[in-house]
Parts: sequence; C-alpha cells; structure tokens
Amino acid sequence: MNCPQCGQPIDNGAAFCGNCGLAMPTVPVPAAPAPPATASRYTAMTIGVGGQTFSTVPAPSAPIAQVFNNQMPAVAPPLYGALPMSPSLSGAVGVPSYAIGVPHHTSTKLVLALVFGIIGIVGALLMAILGIVLGITGIIMATTAPRSTHPKLKLAGLVLSSLAIVAGLAVMAAAIAHDPKLRSDLTSTSTGSSAGGLAGTNTPCYSFSFISKLNVDNTSKTCSLNAYNANSLATSSEIYKVLSSTAPTLNQANFATISKDAIEQDVHQSLPGFSITTEHSGHFAGSPAYTVNATDSATNVAIQETTVLHATAQGDNLFVLIHATTGSKTDLGELEADWLWK
Repeated sequence: MNCPQCGQPIDNGAAFCGNCGLAMPTVPVPAAPAPPATASRYTAMTIGVGGQTFSTVPAPSAPIAQVFNNQMPAVAPPLYGALPMSPSLSGAVGVPSYAIGVPHHTSTKLVLALVFGIIGIVGALLMAILGIVLGITGIIMATTAPRSTHPKLKLAGLVLSSLAIVAGLAVMAAAIAHDPKLRSDLTSTSTGSSAGGLAGTNTPCYSFSFISKLNVDNTSKTCSLNAYNANSLATSSEIYKVLSSTAPTLNQANFATISKDAIEQDVHQSLPGFSITTEHSGHFAGSPAYTVNATDSATNVAIQETTVLHATAQGDNLFVLIHATTGSKTDLGELEADWLWK
C-alpha cells in the first residue's frame, strides 16, 4: 500500500509512514492457519519434583520450534562438563585432569645407592679404599634422590652404603694391625739410628725424629712406614705403624663418626682378648684425629690406634697411626712432638 499523504510505499500493517510519519489506521491481520501436526522425535516426559510437575520437552509454539525439535543435536553434551583439563593432553577434549594417571618411577639414584652399597661391601674385601669411596657415594646418591614411592629401597641403600664404609675402614685397620711385616723375621733396612734419636726421617707427606732408639723401614719411599726398637718387627717390644691413603669423600663432618665405628669394629672382631679402655676425638699435629686405646691383660700388650685427616701435596689425606707396646700404656705424644706435615 502507499501513504495517503506522500504516496511513499509502506508495508501492510505498518503503524506509521516511514517517510512523512503519518499514522496509519490499524487493520486487523487474520490469524495464520495452524501448522499441520508433526511427530516430534523426542518423547515428552513429565517429572514430579517437590510436588510440582513439568515437561522435559515443551510443545513447540512456532514453526521454528518445530524445526529445532526435529533436528539432531549439533554437538553432543560434554561427558564431564566444565571440569579442569590437563594441559598435557593436547587436543583431548572432555578428559578431566584428575583422570590422568601419574606414573611413579623408581629413582635411578636409589638404585645406584643400592648397587654401590653392595659392590662397596664386596670391594672392601679386596681394597679397603674401594669400600669407603663407593659407600660414601651411595649415601650421597640416596640422600639426594627425589621423593619416591620406595622408602624401603632408600633405607636399604643407606644401610648398605654405610656398611660398605665401615667394612672398608675395618679392613684397612685390620691390615695395619695385622700386617705380615709385624710377624716377619726379616731385618728391615734402617734409615739410621743413634742414641740421640733419628733426625731427618722424611717421607713425601711428613718428617719426624724420635728421642728413643728406633729403626725405621721406609724402603718404598712412600708416606707409609714401620718403626720398631729391635732388629726386626717380630723381636721388638715397641712398634709404630703409619699408613697413608686417599679418601676424597671424607671430611671433617663425617670423619669422627666413620673412624669411631671402623676402629671399634676392628678391635672387637680382629683383636680377640683386647678390650677398649678409652676413645676420644682430638687432634694430631694440628689435624682432626680419633683415637682408641685397647689392652689385652692376658698378653700384657697395649695398642693405640689413631686416624688422622690431613690433606698433603701428594694427595694423601687419611693417615692411620698405630703404637703397640708391652705394658699397659701407649702414647703417640713422642711421635707427635717431632712430626712435621709437608
């Protein structure tokens, strides 16, 4: 139809002219015929909640509602709804983060600690220093391992590694205390002796002189030696023994504990009849030391065993000193008085 005032075409049923604004008379619009009934793909269900009822599928009220009612859902509803997603699953939609299993792996360090402990115990029987080094390495591996679901494996690694250290020190102390040279009838080559003592007894690690008359065996020219007061070790009533070695993992924090356990075990297992009388931490020639005194009343023999931690230019840092004598008293004071580190 056209506007009666300006002649501009307007839509049927318009309230006013869009060109001049003239109000148009209201003309009743006949109702559209009802659309034919269409079977819905959904079955209406009536549910009662709290005494009230409602239908899960409302009856369509317009043709567009019928269209939507007969269409398949474009997107299926998510299985888990708006749950947190795991960022590790790229592109995996609908899987919550808590549903992703977290694998628990046995720490490699714990396995190595266990292996080092076992090998260290066996290796200590062949080479004492091997047991000490592997044992300390195993302890480091076990203590620095990340949190694991295998606490028993960690405990086993710590125990076996500790036993490897103790076994290494015990074998070392036993080798010193029961060196075949102590029972040999061979006369050792002396560096010289006089009534005034031995001056100029030198090793690459230290030097010393004794006030008493002693013979010194240092033919290997190393930092280890034997000293005794007769023509041979077997016939001597006073013997000194010095053994040097490298133990790079020993430090002032663990030295006393390791030395105490090793010497005590050596006395109890390798010196039958001997009983420990005193033991203490201290110093020898200015370096950290641990000393144990033991006696055997049946044979009237006394032994003092001292471990010393001191780094030298030769690389040796572990020294074991033993003084064995007939009687009830041993003392390394005379040796210490003339001892000079290099």
